[in-house]
Amino acid sequence: MVSFGRFKDFKLSPPVTQEPHPPIYTAAATTPDSAIFAGKIGHGLVQPGYLGIPFDLVRGLTETYRKHLPDGRSSDVVLGIHLHVARKDREKGN
Repeated sequence: MVSFGRFKDFKLSPPVTQEPHPPIYTAAATTPDSAIFAGKIGHGLVQPGYLGIPFDLVRGLTETYRKHLPDGRSSDVVLGIHLHVARKDREKGN
């Protein structure tokens, strides 16, 4: 199956060069404990969007994470998805 799409407000992550080091993310898939932990220590939050997790749960974990961030800390939430990018539709990933 070949799918084509266009995305707005999309950022490929992680960038090639990161100073002083790559950011640290904590995964939260189904329970609020990981989202609370990530917020309290100021890590970014990554949620695996490919597991079929209901969007309401993703939204709830994101809100929980943001409520527990230290004062003045910005939130960095990533929804992880898998995709393959190729110049031609016949190119396949391994």
